[in-house]
Amino acid sequence: MTSRPPPAAPADHGLAQAMDAAADWYFRLQESPRDLELRDALQDWLETDPLHPHAWALAQKAWALTGEAVQMTAAPDFMRPTGMQQRGGRNRIRQGFFAVAACLALAAMLLPLLPDWGADYAAGRHEQRGIALTDGSAVMLGAGSAIDAAFDNGRRGVSLLRGEAFFEVRPDAARPFVVEAGALTVTVTGTAFDVAVSDRSYRVAVASGSVRVALREPGGMTEIGLAPGQRVTVDRASGTMARDSVDPAEVALWRSGRLVVRDMAFADVVDALRRQYRGFILVPSDALAERRVTGVYDMGDPARALRMLAGTYGATVTQYTPFLLVLSPAS
Repeated sequence: MTSRPPPAAPADHGLAQAMDAAADWYFRLQESPRDLELRDALQDWLETDPLHPHAWALAQKAWALTGEAVQMTAAPDFMRPTGMQQRGGRNRIRQGFFAVAACLALAAMLLPLLPDWGADYAAGRHEQRGIALTDGSAVMLGAGSAIDAAFDNGRRGVSLLRGEAFFEVRPDAARPFVVEAGALTVTVTGTAFDVAVSDRSYRVAVASGSVRVALREPGGMTEIGLAPGQRVTVDRASGTMARDSVDPAEVALWRSGRLVVRDMAFADVVDALRRQYRGFILVPSDALAERRVTGVYDMGDPARALRMLAGTYGATVTQYTPFLLVLSPAS
């Protein structure tokens, strides 16, 4: 069977049009799963616009949630494709598909912008927040970051829920201070250090004193010690721990509005800038996300910093709405 791809959309189409096209591709593949020409045409479509891979990912998630058992649901107007005709059962599936896809798109764009109502302490977008803990220690939260504090039954500790935080811990040999971030645990008695967590990695850097970093894995616990001027980066997917050196004066320099980057993944740099940006930033390309980055960026103007980052490392920045930026490899 020879399949004809959907007509090309204008180059400046938005998320709604991209989602509509992604839905068409998904239904075509459901009907003709062995059609190699159709799969080649889909690959061509994915490569024609940096927003297409994101729309396709949303389509896959939406289909997984709706499937064939979806109930008849109306999609929000801004996501409902125009000219949709009633086509019985398939149309009901399609309507449910767009309802779920719309919710996924909204969640992806809005959740990073909302405060952590359940957190003990949180910093909003484009702001930092200093916190004095009950034991005399101090924490500076980076933009878009949140923590829970635990000071009871002889414990003193903090859970980093998201983002980045710089800790200045009051010495107390009898009660170690513990920071937890996902599967990572940092234990100290008195020191100054920075902890950052993203979807891809954990990062700990020490300005003074020393810390013990432990990573919980299915096979057991991996531990490493860090002294001043040392940093460890943990890949969350593989569990790999990479230790390197950093100027102690550069640890948590983001507190002064500068992001100093040395051999970091492109995606982690974008994540740090994303917390400063009043909108949503996508990096659909895995190859681009993995590129190693070194540089200094102004966190006070994240959009400009992103364009500098993109220009230096072979990428382009496309703005689809006032709140959506997409970074993709330069053609």
